[in-house]
Amino acid sequence: MPLRQLFGFIVSTFLVFFLINSAQAAIPSQYQSVISTLPSDQQAQAIKMLQQNGASVNKNEALVQPEIFNSRDVSKTSVATEKLIRFGYDLFASSPTTFAPVTDIPVPQDYIVGPGDKFELTLFGKVSAQHSLVVHRDGGINIPDLGLVYVGGLEFKDAREVIYSRIKNQKIGVTAVVTMGELRSMRIFVLGDAWKPGSYTVSALSSISHAILVSGGVKKSGSLRNIQLKRSGEVVTEFDLYDFLLKGDTSKDLKLLPGDAVFIPPVGATVSVDGEVNRPAIYEIKQERTIGDVIQLAGGLKPTADESYVQVQRINDKAQHVLLDLDISLDKNLKLAIQSGDKLMAYSVVNHFEKVVSVKGHVKRERKYQWFNGMRLSDLLGDMSIFQDQVDLRYVLMKRVDPEDRTIEFLSVNLIPIILNRDSPQNILVKPRDELTVLSLSSSRSKQLKSITDELKYQSSAFELPKLVEIQGAVTNPGVYPFLKGMKLSDLFQIAKGYQRNDSEPYNLFGVIERIDPQTKNRTFKTFLPYRVLVNSDDVRLQAGDRVFFFDEGHIDYLSSADIHDVLKGKEPSSIRLKEEGVLVTRQLQEQTDALLKQGMSLEDKFKQAQLAQNISGAEVVTEVQEGTISGLCRGLIKLAEVINSEGGARIKRAIATQATAEQISLKNVMKCPSIFNEFPYLLPLLMEYVVAVQGESREPGLYPLSESVDAGFLIEALGGITQDGDLAHVEIASIRREETNAKIFQELNLLTNSYQANPGDIVSVRPKQTQIEKGVIKLVGEFTYPGVYSFRKGETLSEVISRAGGLTKDAYPYGAVFTREGTRKVEQKAFKRAAEELNSAMFTAIASGTFQSAGGADGIAMLQGLTKDLEETEALGRIVVEADPSILEVRPELDIKLEVGDTLYMPKRTRTVSVVGQVLNPGTLLFDPELEAIDYLDQSGGYSESADDDRVFIVLPNGSARSLQASWWNYKPTNIPPGSTIIVPRDARPINWLLLTQSVTDIASKLAITAASLATLSDD
Repeated sequence: MPLRQLFGFIVSTFLVFFLINSAQAAIPSQYQSVISTLPSDQQAQAIKMLQQNGASVNKNEALVQPEIFNSRDVSKTSVATEKLIRFGYDLFASSPTTFAPVTDIPVPQDYIVGPGDKFELTLFGKVSAQHSLVVHRDGGINIPDLGLVYVGGLEFKDAREVIYSRIKNQKIGVTAVVTMGELRSMRIFVLGDAWKPGSYTVSALSSISHAILVSGGVKKSGSLRNIQLKRSGEVVTEFDLYDFLLKGDTSKDLKLLPGDAVFIPPVGATVSVDGEVNRPAIYEIKQERTIGDVIQLAGGLKPTADESYVQVQRINDKAQHVLLDLDISLDKNLKLAIQSGDKLMAYSVVNHFEKVVSVKGHVKRERKYQWFNGMRLSDLLGDMSIFQDQVDLRYVLMKRVDPEDRTIEFLSVNLIPIILNRDSPQNILVKPRDELTVLSLSSSRSKQLKSITDELKYQSSAFELPKLVEIQGAVTNPGVYPFLKGMKLSDLFQIAKGYQRNDSEPYNLFGVIERIDPQTKNRTFKTFLPYRVLVNSDDVRLQAGDRVFFFDEGHIDYLSSADIHDVLKGKEPSSIRLKEEGVLVTRQLQEQTDALLKQGMSLEDKFKQAQLAQNISGAEVVTEVQEGTISGLCRGLIKLAEVINSEGGARIKRAIATQATAEQISLKNVMKCPSIFNEFPYLLPLLMEYVVAVQGESREPGLYPLSESVDAGFLIEALGGITQDGDLAHVEIASIRREETNAKIFQELNLLTNSYQANPGDIVSVRPKQTQIEKGVIKLVGEFTYPGVYSFRKGETLSEVISRAGGLTKDAYPYGAVFTREGTRKVEQKAFKRAAEELNSAMFTAIASGTFQSAGGADGIAMLQGLTKDLEETEALGRIVVEADPSILEVRPELDIKLEVGDTLYMPKRTRTVSVVGQVLNPGTLLFDPELEAIDYLDQSGGYSESADDDRVFIVLPNGSARSLQASWWNYKPTNIPPGSTIIVPRDARPINWLLLTQSVTDIASKLAITAASLATLSDD
């Protein structure tokens, strides 16, 4: 070899080696191990394919072998995902892992021997030997000691006979065994629409199908029905894979010869077949010409197919989509020509039974029964053994289909009389296609009936309400139920299992039916008395679409709650809470906070100052503007407020008038809004239209809705009756309705002898029985012979009760007696609260305006802070200055006070002390000395402090009365001080002059001091 050619060969070899190694370096290691096992002539091709497929994947991605080495899903190779797969292409879902010739299959007798084949010759007998003989290019094999034998071009069986014959003729006593060893390989071509077209080295035993498989199969664009085998430019045969797949016919699957080409042409005409056929798919058609041929190609129809309804979708000659509905039970339709692109759909028969009845629900086995003429309910559900435990036998639903318009209606069946007596009239005939649904007592009715109610909803039209009824409120199973023909209110109530069993008793004086007109969609309400429905004395026939409400005491109690009271008076409901903090908010605190937010100061500074002034926690002041938004309000309350404030608010005027007149009713505490008023907010205004107020000596005073006129005596009895002190002979009824008709508004009635119809809007007042004994007691505490609790008659005086208590003890000090009255205490407590609010308001105003800063009022803020705290925390006593000495009352009866319920008289022991409190250096209690005056007691307490107001010193005498003392150094007047007195030195009010409330603050401080002095007397006692 010339030097230049040798150098070129070395360089080219090096470049090839370098390119292969550099390419492998760019490929993940998991692929390199696979590539290294391939023949050298296939490594470069494999590397190129991997690079084209993006084999340089991230190490975290899943390992994916290249398509030529493992299985692939041919259904995913098309551009668009198809519902139907193309028939036959899944045969090539797995391609071989190597292209090496196959050597482990038997050699057929008609195999043509050629150069490269190897014979295995075994001799035994006189000579024993084993030889491997390769067929040379000239077709001969060289047998030792026998010479050249020509076998090329012969079939294997003939070549074997030639070898046998030569050995038999030339070697006597020797027997030969001839087998084929390693077969030759040959190169063939797979071309056209193959998955991987190209040249392949295959076994000499390979056929057309083998060549297609080793090439990866046929593309979706290739034909399975016209595969051609070409040899020397001529078509030897056409191979139809459908014959192979559908009939197992391999007669056209010819053996290949070296140089043969397997050509796969483009796919031909196709049709799709779907639905009720045995083999739905997209088929390539060849000799198939008719609808029947295509159905046969798809394996024929399933037993569930409806031959009368086969649909063909095709594109006509005007490029338009058309549909053909065919009855292929007719031969003429089976012979209808098929076109390429047709889509044939075979539909199933309708999934329903004509002459069957069904039983489902709470039974041991849901099933269908064959219907027979004369079948009755007892034939299906007459045996208890078919039911599960906790079955509801009183309410079994029967669904029946109208044979004419196919609409659905429902019947309700009570199985108990049927099971007890098959001759019962309720054992009705069953019709074909009836469905019986048995319900459970332990499961939710709404869940059990959901499929039925949904079906009825879908059946309704725009101008027809669904055949459903709904029941809500105080029933055991609220929800939606099928409307039954001839259904009454009592039927629905029983289906819902009656009133729910909880802590709230049912309310039998008001119920309502909400009804919607199917044409206009207008809503109307019909009220009813539930107790009459329950006894079937006044049942109501229902209509489809009705919604029925039953109520309990919990719903009705809310009508007398503080929230309702506030809304009827145009106030904010008491239960309004801030959106996030959940703290009860008063209107005043809200207004004060809003005023702070409108000023120029930062929210944080104002928050701190508001805390200092009012001494409240951070949770009670709005720290963000958004928190001023009120949320969580009952939707029923909102609706009620809207109605009252609207032009149509007149319809609720009875409730407003009733509430205004019935102030004596003890309102319930702030209550949680019942969920029914949140879910159906229009109910609350509706109930308030019908309320009647019951007050006085009723056991359950309050506001109660009344659906219609009822006897007043029955009404009072239904609400718990009257108290022991009530008098049915004296009942007053105020009628708002009578005011409209100019009739007598107030009726004084004796309900023991007369009846009277109470109407919605009336106010029923039960008067107490006339008696001389007051409804309550008074209390005597302290130095009485018999202290304790005493009943008393009307108009009885203090001296009379003291006398009944055995008079006073010898240690009693009547001049220091403390007499308290509950009514006075309440007035004082309200005054304390009002004063605290006024002081708070003044402080907020001063903070916002900066007045306290200009006036140097920081000390005043601290002073008012303490004073406000005292007002908020001090419990009012309700003391009245009275004369409690029986000897004085005897000679001066005009001083003898008449008693009231709740009065208390505290009689202390005689004391020998005088107290000095307030702004002195050493406040305390001193021994009484008849020789000492007020200035002397002040001196003994250290004299005035710097903050004392010596012009306003006053004394609280033992009987609770107070008078000022002239005890300043320049304005002194001697004053007699009796034992048990308290000298009070108030604080100088000048630090809060900027509030313009000096006099008010001084009065407040005085009242607090007097209260404190009285409490000190009680505690000493």
